[in-house]
Amino acid sequence: MKTKGKYVVGMAIGFSAGILGWSLLELVLSLQTKFTGYRMVLLLSGSVTGAALSAVLASMEGILHKNIIKMKREWLWGLLWGALGGIVGAFAGQMLFTLILPEGLFIDVYQKPYYFARIISWGVLGAFIGTAEGLRARSGNKIIAGLISGVLAGIVGGSLVETGMLLFPNDSWLKLPGFLIIGMGTAILTLILEEKRSFGSLRVLNGSQKGRKYLLNQKNITIGAGKNNDIIISGDENLPDSAAIISKKNKTALIRSLSGDLKMRVNDTEVTESSLKYEDVIGLGKIQFLFEVR
Repeated sequence: MKTKGKYVVGMAIGFSAGILGWSLLELVLSLQTKFTGYRMVLLLSGSVTGAALSAVLASMEGILHKNIIKMKREWLWGLLWGALGGIVGAFAGQMLFTLILPEGLFIDVYQKPYYFARIISWGVLGAFIGTAEGLRARSGNKIIAGLISGVLAGIVGGSLVETGMLLFPNDSWLKLPGFLIIGMGTAILTLILEEKRSFGSLRVLNGSQKGRKYLLNQKNITIGAGKNNDIIISGDENLPDSAAIISKKNKTALIRSLSGDLKMRVNDTEVTESSLKYEDVIGLGKIQFLFEVR
C-alpha cells in the first residue's frame, strides 16, 4: 500500500475507533442510574471506552496488510490491554483529584481541579491505547511511537471531551470531536513515527501480496507462512512456517534463513545469511521482496 493510501486507511481506522468509543461511553452513561454507585460507573465507562479504542487501533497493522489472522490477535490483545488502561486511567484521575481536594474521592459534579485531573487520566489511557500493538509485537520502536502518539492524542482529545462535559453536560455529542482526535490522532501519529523510526522496508514483488510494503521497525522481524510471524506470507504452498529472520545490528540489516530446506536468494545468489543494501532483491521460495531503506 502506498504511503498516502496507508494514511487514509489509518484515518478511517482512527475515525471508527473514536465513533465506537464515544458510542459505548454514551451507552454506559445513559444506564448509570442502574449501577450501584459512582465507582461502578467509573469502572465500566473507563474499561469499555479503553477496550473499544484500543481494540480497533491495535488491529491497524493487520488491517493495512489485509491479514485476518494477525488482525484477530491484535484486536483481542488490544481489547484486554485497553480495558485495563481505561480502568487505570479513570482511577488515576480520581486519585490525582484526591491529592488536590482530599475531602472528595468520588464526586457527582464537575469542578476545575477535577477537570484537570481527568485530562491527565485521558493521557494515561492514551498511553495504554498507543502501546498495545508494540507490546504484543515486543517492539521497542513501536512502543515508543505508540506511547508518544497515544499520550499526545489522549491529552488533546481528552481536553475536548472534558470541556464538553464541564460546560455542556447535557449535550453528549460535544464529546465526539475529542474521541475522534484520540482515535485519528493516535493512528496517524503512530504511522508517521513508525515510518521515521524504521530502518527499512520490504516490498513484495510478486504473488498474491504483490505491492504490499512491510516496515522493518523491530530489532528482529520473522518471515514465513506461519501465523506467528511478524510478516506472514501467502501464495507459496512450499514456503515453511518459519522462513527467514531480518535483524538490525548496529546500522546493518542482516537476513538469515530459518529453514534448511528453503532456498534463499539475495540478488540471484543462494545464501543462508547475508547483509542487505538498498534495492537488494530477496527470494524466499517463489516469493520475491525488494529491500528499501528509509
